[in-house]
Amino acid sequence: MPGLILDGVAELVPGLECLSWHDDPALRLKIGEDGARRPPGTWIRALVLHTTRGIPGGTDRRQQKILPGLGPARGTARSVNSWWSTNGKSAGAHLVVDFDGAVACLADLVTEQAYHATSVNPHTIGIEIAQGSDAELYEGQLNAVVRLVDWLTERFSIPRQIPDRYRGPLPVLQHGGRDVVGVYGHRDQSAARGAGDPGDAVFEHLAAAGYERVDWSEAR
Repeated sequence: MPGLILDGVAELVPGLECLSWHDDPALRLKIGEDGARRPPGTWIRALVLHTTRGIPGGTDRRQQKILPGLGPARGTARSVNSWWSTNGKSAGAHLVVDFDGAVACLADLVTEQAYHATSVNPHTIGIEIAQGSDAELYEGQLNAVVRLVDWLTERFSIPRQIPDRYRGPLPVLQHGGRDVVGVYGHRDQSAARGAGDPGDAVFEHLAAAGYERVDWSEAR
């Protein structure tokens, strides 16, 4: 049955097309290499947003383009999961949002952690947003991310808080984010990521939807 997988059960997200490895085996994250079991009773207290290309970041300083409407379905979840499962590195995410707003679930949100943001992996859900080779994202795609984040924050009782602004990596998140609950970017957690992981646009959309901007720079 289509939906996001929580503790082995598929749950529908109103207004979103959601599939998992139950529908397409190619969507299964490689647990043991790109993810692991969560300890029973883990408090899942944050969502971490990513873009698949992380532009701007590294030597690619191009700014993101936000194109109107929805983009084409490109099977991004299958392609990135194939890359993760064959590159010999520990990397993955729970969810991938394609250009057309469709959501793919690659790991159980409750019982499995994905290796997406090192120190905060045990208690977070990782969400990859498909980004094109011209650094593009789509307006409709970002609206789908907001709908997804709305559902997840309600389902997991996560406060609707986001960083007040991009400050570079925050020490509290680099060291595990013990006192941080809410929604933040990979760029806020890792010095290895640039401003485009996930960029400002998705946080602007979340702020417009009522998410509170919070200064976590002094959290411990």
